[in-house]
Amino acid sequence: MCPAGKACPDTNTLATQVTCAAGSYSLGGATKCTWCPAGTACPSTTGTGVVECTPGQWSNANATACTDCVAGNACPRTDSSATNYVCGAGFYSLAKYTECVRCPAGNKCPTSNAAPLTCEPGFYSLSGATACTAAPAGYAGLSSSSASTVQCDTGYYAPLRTYPAGSAAFGTLACTPCPAGSSCNVTGPPVACASGQYSFFASGTCADCPPGYFCTTPSVYPALCPVGFYAIGRNTTCGACAPGYVCPSGSSSPTPPGSECQMGGYCPDGVSFVPCPGGSRGYRSAATSFYNGCESCPGGFYCTQGSTRASTLMCEPGYYCPINSTSPTACPAGTYNLLPQQSGPTSNASCVTCPAGSYCPLASVQPQLCPPGYYCLTGSATYTGTPCGAGTYGGASRRGLQAQTDCYNCTTGAFCPGNGTPDPVPCSVGQYNPSQGGSTSNACLSCPAGYACPATGTAVLSTRCAQGYYW
Repeated sequence: MCPAGKACPDTNTLATQVTCAAGSYSLGGATKCTWCPAGTACPSTTGTGVVECTPGQWSNANATACTDCVAGNACPRTDSSATNYVCGAGFYSLAKYTECVRCPAGNKCPTSNAAPLTCEPGFYSLSGATACTAAPAGYAGLSSSSASTVQCDTGYYAPLRTYPAGSAAFGTLACTPCPAGSSCNVTGPPVACASGQYSFFASGTCADCPPGYFCTTPSVYPALCPVGFYAIGRNTTCGACAPGYVCPSGSSSPTPPGSECQMGGYCPDGVSFVPCPGGSRGYRSAATSFYNGCESCPGGFYCTQGSTRASTLMCEPGYYCPINSTSPTACPAGTYNLLPQQSGPTSNASCVTCPAGSYCPLASVQPQLCPPGYYCLTGSATYTGTPCGAGTYGGASRRGLQAQTDCYNCTTGAFCPGNGTPDPVPCSVGQYNPSQGGSTSNACLSCPAGYACPATGTAVLSTRCAQGYYW
C-alpha cells in the first residue's frame, strides 16, 4: 500500500512513489496527492493537522498555514485574499479583524492600524473622526462625544484649545472660574487687577477699592481703614487723618465733617483726643495742640480736666480759686468766705477772719456762734478748746461769748467743773456751799450737826433741827 504523504501512480508496483509537495497531502493508498483547498491550512503532507482558517484569517489554495489579517486591513473571507482591503480614514482595525470599524464618537483615529484614542477634556469628536475638535473659546463642551456646547457664565472662561506642534496641551471640558484678584472675559485668559482694585473668586470683574477701605492685594477682600486713618478710594494703604480731627473708622477724607476735635481738648495726630489738663479749659474745636486749643482757667473759677468755657465752674463759698485752679482751695480754719458775686474769690485775701464770739472751721461760708459754756476768741477755728474755766459758767441761754471774762463766777450752793457745762451743778441733798467760784464737788460741804439741808443747791444753813430731832 502506498504510504501517507506519497503518491503511487502505478498500481502494479510500489517502486514508483512520489512525495507530496508542500500544500498537498495524501492519507496513504493514493495514486496522487490532494491539494489543500482555499480557507484551509495543511501543515503536513500526511494529511494530519488539517485546520480551517478562523474569521480574521485567510488562505489561498495549497497553503500550509492560515495568515492573520494585519491591523489596518479587513479580511472578510477565509478562502481568498482577493477580498481583503485597507481601512479608510476614520476607520480602524486591529489584527484578525474581518471588517474595518468606524471610529466611535468621543475618540479619534489618526491611523487605521491602532485602537481609537479618547478625546482629551475640552475636545470632542463625532464618529469617524481622525482628530478631536476643540470646543470654541468661551464655551464648555457638554460631552466629548457631542458637538453641543454652552457659553461660559460671567466669572468663568474657556480659552481656545489647540494642539501646538510637539505639545500635548489639554483644554478643560468645563469652564474655569476666574481666580480672585483677576478679571476674565469668557475666552480668557485671566488679567490681574490693577493696584488698588480687587475681585472675588469667579466674579470676573475688577472693582476699585471703595472709599474708607484699603486693598493690599487684589485677591483679598477690602479692609476697613482704622480710627485715625482714611482712604479716598482705590487705595492700597490708608493715610493718617489731619491733626485737629479724630477720623472714625472707614473715613474717606482726612477732615471728615462732624469729626472735628471737640472743644475741651486737642487732637495732635488725627487719632487721639487729648483733654485739656486740669487748671485749663478749651476755647475752640479742631485744635491741634495745647497751645491753640487750651487756655488758663481764670481766677475766681476752677477747671477740671477737659473743661470748656461753658463748663468752667465758679469758685464755691468758703473757697478761693487762683488762676489755673484745678479745684477750689478751702479758706483756712479761723476764716470764712461769703457767697461770691459775679466771679469767685481769687486768693486767700478774700477769706475774712472769724470774729470773736464765733468759730469758723475749714472752708466756712459764715461764722458759727460759740455754743453755751464756751467762748471763742477772734480767728477761732473751733470752740472745743475754750470752755469757760473751772469755777465759772456761761449760761444755757447765752451764746457767742467772746472771752473768759464773759463767763460768770459759779453761784453759791453749786460748783462749776469748767468742761463746757453751761450751768452750775447744784450741791446734793445734805450738802451746802456758801461760797461762789466752786470748781469741784469738794466745794459742797456736809450739813453740820443740828442743821438740815433737805434740798439740792443749799447755799445758807437756815433750817435748825427742833428739840427732840437731829440730822
